[in-house]
Amino acid sequence: MDLQIGSHIQRIRLIRGYPQKYMANRLGISIPAYSKLEKRGGNISIEYLVKIAEILEVPRNFIIEFDEEKLLPSASQAERTSITGIFGQTVQR
Repeated sequence: MDLQIGSHIQRIRLIRGYPQKYMANRLGISIPAYSKLEKRGGNISIEYLVKIAEILEVPRNFIIEFDEEKLLPSASQAERTSITGIFGQTVQR
């Protein structure tokens, strides 16, 4: 799988406002292990990809073919760049 998958997961997670701790807990893994999934996206198993897609509430193929405009069609480019602009608060990491 493409190494960009990890960065796609991270971006979707941030847009959803989920901290890494939340994702790790939902997946039943440690925060450092989850962080590795985002950093080394090419090593994500299909099993984890399916679980992550369910948690993030996106289709599995959306993570692979990530298109931010499809997730946030009404947001401006500046808002998409700034998580604070989208949610009105800073996302906890």
